[in-house]
Amino acid sequence: MTERYTAAPNRRSLGRTTTTCDTGEVEELNNQLQIELAGGKAPPTHVRSATSPASVRRLAVFACDTVISNVGLWSHGRLTANQGCTSERSRAGEPVTGSRRNPSVFLSYRRDGGGDLAQVIKAFLEGCGVHVFLDVDDLGSGHFDEQIFRKIEATDVFILICSKGCFDGCVDPDDWVRRELEHAISLAKRIVPVVTREFCWPRQKELPESIRAVIRHNAFEYSHNHWKLTRARLLNLIGVDSDWTAGAPPQPESTVLPSSFRSEDGVVPDTHPSSGSGIGEDFDSSRPLDLAQLTSLADQGDADAQRALGAAYQSGNGVEQSDLKAVDCYLKAAKQGHADAQYRLAWMYAAGRGVERSNDQALAWLRLAAEQGHAQSRYSIGGMYANGQGVVRNAQHAAEWYRKAAEQGHADARFILGGMYEAGQGVEKCARQAIVWWQMAAEQGHANAQVNLGFMYTKGQGVEVSDTQSVFWFRKAAEQGNELAQFNLGLMYKNGRGVEPSSKLAAVWFQRAAEQGYLGAQCNLASLFESGQGVKQSDKQAVFWYRKAAEQGDAFAQARLAQLLELRRGFE
Repeated sequence: MTERYTAAPNRRSLGRTTTTCDTGEVEELNNQLQIELAGGKAPPTHVRSATSPASVRRLAVFACDTVISNVGLWSHGRLTANQGCTSERSRAGEPVTGSRRNPSVFLSYRRDGGGDLAQVIKAFLEGCGVHVFLDVDDLGSGHFDEQIFRKIEATDVFILICSKGCFDGCVDPDDWVRRELEHAISLAKRIVPVVTREFCWPRQKELPESIRAVIRHNAFEYSHNHWKLTRARLLNLIGVDSDWTAGAPPQPESTVLPSSFRSEDGVVPDTHPSSGSGIGEDFDSSRPLDLAQLTSLADQGDADAQRALGAAYQSGNGVEQSDLKAVDCYLKAAKQGHADAQYRLAWMYAAGRGVERSNDQALAWLRLAAEQGHAQSRYSIGGMYANGQGVVRNAQHAAEWYRKAAEQGHADARFILGGMYEAGQGVEKCARQAIVWWQMAAEQGHANAQVNLGFMYTKGQGVEVSDTQSVFWFRKAAEQGNELAQFNLGLMYKNGRGVEPSSKLAAVWFQRAAEQGYLGAQCNLASLFESGQGVKQSDKQAVFWYRKAAEQGDAFAQARLAQLLELRRGFE
């Protein structure tokens, strides 16, 4: 019923009931659905082929869904209809948990403008246990074009980096971005456009007909300044077991990537420009920066002032942004033993900002700060060992460093350490210890720890079963905007666990999660609109939310869309 960040179906025997269907009829239905989703235009012949992977999958899903309807299970929720689908499943009754294979990813990009971002995304996804193909790193010997096409066929998700002008070259039939995208579309791959701030979508008619379908796919907007806040959305779009699962130690805050580094006061230097200036703990980010005073103190050798001036240059707060000057200021303070300056200097080395990128240098400065008790540095070293970044991957060493930070009250470290105890990675597996650390983080307001704590109460793992406590923690996280907590809280209301059953409140929470792109919530909300439970019955709204889920590659939603289209329900 509830989820952490992984889910599996509540298995129920369907017996040996079978249903036959006319393949020609279903093929035509699939073609109609493709035409409808394409805005009334028939897709290319190679997309509509009855022998294409998409057609074969939809035939299987359609047949399986017919069986479900015949045995009366449709009203109970969702079903895993095919092995290739990676979306989450939930059903009334039992808590939903489990793990699944993370999808593999093919990265397509325009080298001029998209190469750096492709490397960032690859590093992040590989840190979450995803296999990523990037041509400059992973091409072997042999024919280039054959390898590219084979890699697209072998991977589950096709990520397209949409940098400024990336479609300009697609007028050429031999353009490689176009050819890669055409191949992915023809195979009905899950396509996730990653859009940069400078990118503007072209008008549909400006694109070759063979790649116009890319416009209809849910896009992920990349923001360097908000990468920490949005990367969970990227994981959700590609169907990855999020790094905030209770089943495996997550890597997000622990990696020595720019988004993982925080200052002594807990702020990520490059995402909160106003936080970087000021002197030591007395700095008030709401006050205007007194640049003259700060520069004077820095010139006199004041380490706090040097650190603060470096932060000002890094963020461009009151001065012209300059990574080179930021590094110079940080280095002066770091050499005097300023722990937070050492940490920030490590951040610059890890990001390659103002200096040549070097994990060795990053680790060296982190160790100096960690020896002084700098919690975030200890946390980041744990991440380096967890990810094998600049060091040999070692879960035991990672746990040791996370524990040092956790014992200092570091909420993210407490959350990750709880996950390591739950999974038995680097430490002896112990659900009770997982609860201890998650409880600490949850009480600090850590939304993901709150979700996992709520889940453990539904299952009675490490604690006694308590639906009331589950609802309490799910609500805490849901009110912070956590989409998984919103989804789980919707399930609790739908099934009346820990609260009075209410389809209306279930719909409210499902909708909040669905609007953030959470796949399970989109399908559950569509089901409520289709049946009129808790909301005014609306086939149009059901189609809208099924379409959202279908565009993320959800086979069940695709099958429901096909059936509703056949009945002409909800389609204009």
